[in-house]
Amino acid sequence: MFIVKFGGSAITDKTKPYTFLRGRIAQAAPALRGRRAVLIHGAGSFAHPHVKAFGLTPTGIALTKATL
Repeated sequence: MFIVKFGGSAITDKTKPYTFLRGRIAQAAPALRGRRAVLIHGAGSFAHPHVKAFGLTPTGIALTKATL
């Protein structure tokens, strides 16, 4: 079994909110075809506008919660 993580900036356009780069996944799909794999992905342009709007820390949610 493989665990594959696509970073958010690899599969989204962070300069345009909510923009998924479908072609990037399509390029990787043949390498995973026929294999047992778990795909994990980052949030990229789907989360970064919210992180910025709410002033969340760049070091992650754990530190953000610790400061509450």
